[in-house]
Amino acid sequence: MEAGDSKKFRTCYNYQQQIIERVEGGYYLDQDPTIQLPDEILAYILSFLTLKDAIATSVLSKRWKGLWAFVTRLHFDHKISWLDDDLIIMKEKSASERQIVAKKLEAENTDRFVRQVNRVLKLHKSPTIEEFRVCVELDENYKINIDEWLKFALTRRVQRLELYMAWHHIGPLPCSRRPYNLVLPSETVSVSDFKSLKSLHLKAVDVSGQVLENILANCPVLEWFAVHGSLELKTFKLASPSLVLKYLEISWCPNLNSIEICNLTNLVRFGYRGPDMNLRLNNVPRLVELSISGRQIQQSMPDFLPKFSSCFSQLETLELDEHWYQPRIDHARRVKKAGKWPHERLEEVELAGYYGSKSHQELVIYFLENATILKRIIVRPCDQSHDYMKLQLPITRDVIMMEKAARRRAKEQLRGIIPPVDSTLRKSNKAEMRDLKAEVCDLSAEVYDLEAEVCDLNAEVYDLKAEHRAQVLDLKSVVRDLKAEARDLEAEVRDTKADLKAKTRDLKADPRS
Repeated sequence: MEAGDSKKFRTCYNYQQQIIERVEGGYYLDQDPTIQLPDEILAYILSFLTLKDAIATSVLSKRWKGLWAFVTRLHFDHKISWLDDDLIIMKEKSASERQIVAKKLEAENTDRFVRQVNRVLKLHKSPTIEEFRVCVELDENYKINIDEWLKFALTRRVQRLELYMAWHHIGPLPCSRRPYNLVLPSETVSVSDFKSLKSLHLKAVDVSGQVLENILANCPVLEWFAVHGSLELKTFKLASPSLVLKYLEISWCPNLNSIEICNLTNLVRFGYRGPDMNLRLNNVPRLVELSISGRQIQQSMPDFLPKFSSCFSQLETLELDEHWYQPRIDHARRVKKAGKWPHERLEEVELAGYYGSKSHQELVIYFLENATILKRIIVRPCDQSHDYMKLQLPITRDVIMMEKAARRRAKEQLRGIIPPVDSTLRKSNKAEMRDLKAEVCDLSAEVYDLEAEVCDLNAEVYDLKAEHRAQVLDLKSVVRDLKAEARDLEAEVRDTKADLKAKTRDLKADPRS
């Protein structure tokens, strides 16, 4: 983030905090001179709030009513938090009855969410939007609604589009429902509508390789693309030097057979997670980050490494992850020596999901021999508990025992492979750690003091506001009294004028008197 962008973000963040405080406190913003800004700026600030908070500002005053309809960031996140509370009442029912009730409640809640999204989009008035994100579990039955949402976002030249049609799944998606299928062109959306996109994320959206290629070919400014859990994606090919794509991620597409990426001169990072398939990377001169996760890492090094040899010399960060697959300990096979490919820029390697197979040993040996400036190699054995926490699954005793066994095996295997750390270097590292901890403690103390000062300043501001309100009330009371006196004086003046007029009439009627 550049300095100008950072300053603008801090300014918007400060206004955002002011708005939240006034929304929660029922304070009328028209009384605050710092919020007397043009509607365009206020709508931009509201875009940093959640949609619920932005809509809540409509109750502040007439000026704020409907201002949320001009926000440029629309995020619709649906979390199913109502099932547990509703099913507690059904404890006396059988499991099958509870399951029927749960499905009914889920369907009703999803329909209500879809209606809310449709209503918000109907009331929205901004001609352009920056971000459009929908995170909800929807299938092909809601295709008409999803197509309309896409049409809404694309016609307003959206820059960042995210469709998460199964928000609570991380690994391979269940096949109990038919996923939403993105077909182009359709009755509402055409491929040319995607031309303003800079970022596109598709999760649990069925889309074919041909459709993806057509979309990417018509996105001249697209920099970030990710697809997750597509059952229709079987082949993926990109070979266009005109694309400005910098970040590409493909994960958990179970029917994917091949990926071919050629002549992408701007690609900086590529990540793949999923089953083994044919992968070809050719002429990607700016690729510096590569992340591979899947069963193909279990192959021997002579079979695995040639797939990526064309870009090895330029890599700076390499991550290999095998967490999602069970270990295949190949005791019978000997450790094979892989070919030599220079790694002139590689400084850090992370091997996640180390089970101690021969292929894992070959990986460690290979990088120790070929990474000439390697500073750090991270070996993380079978860290499945991290994935279980992501999936919100209970960490069982078997998982814990598997991790302990994998760590013990990794230490035994790598003791003679990785050179020991020099004792003087270890002591210097410990000293540096102590110094860093001391600095952290000092910074924490400074932060605590600053927070205390902020609290004191807030208290002073609150007292000043209370004093200001009291003065305003006193002034209003004085003004009311003065107005009452003025009214009394006006009444006396009217009475005096009436007396004078009466006397004048009497004098004119009887001059002798």
